[in-house]
Amino acid sequence: INIDEYERGDTLATGYNSKVLKYTHKLTQRAIAVKLYRLDLLSKKMVYDFETNKYADLTSVALQELDFYEFVRKFAQYDLHVPEYLGYWRDANKLLIAMEYSAVGQLYYFDNALNIYVLNAQLLAVVSLQHMARWALDMIDCVHFLHGCGYVHLDIKLENFLLFDAPTRPRVKLFDFNSGKSFK
Repeated sequence: INIDEYERGDTLATGYNSKVLKYTHKLTQRAIAVKLYRLDLLSKKMVYDFETNKYADLTSVALQELDFYEFVRKFAQYDLHVPEYLGYWRDANKLLIAMEYSAVGQLYYFDNALNIYVLNAQLLAVVSLQHMARWALDMIDCVHFLHGCGYVHLDIKLENFLLFDAPTRPRVKLFDFNSGKSFK
């Protein structure tokens, strides 16, 4: 992906190690989501790796997510379960992973002030029990798909599910794969 062809937009989400930004193509106006890892900062943070029994810097977390997208894209219909992977861009200080953009965004977010999960405000007016049941089945389907590919997410929570509009029906997809592991 050539990041210079895109204009940086709003921050969509911020995590412990990264943030997700909206980028818009300058000519086509197609929106994409870009996960930004600051490798220069991650190299200063350490994490204990139980597989190797050693400390490693968090740069490996960013590269692990990139490895996941490279791995999963070989499976048929992977993009029904995870955002479509569009490519990456990297320099000495940054890794950007480009993926399909969700105009709706997260189904739920955690409200720290209330200490509860809250349904995305855009969905409040249109959500029904049938919608919620369908979304719950989609969530289970996402996890089942990943396990069938030989991959475990290891950070499943409501914030890590996005809702995507589709021609036939809205679809829930799982994202944020920097904690996951291959088990086959």
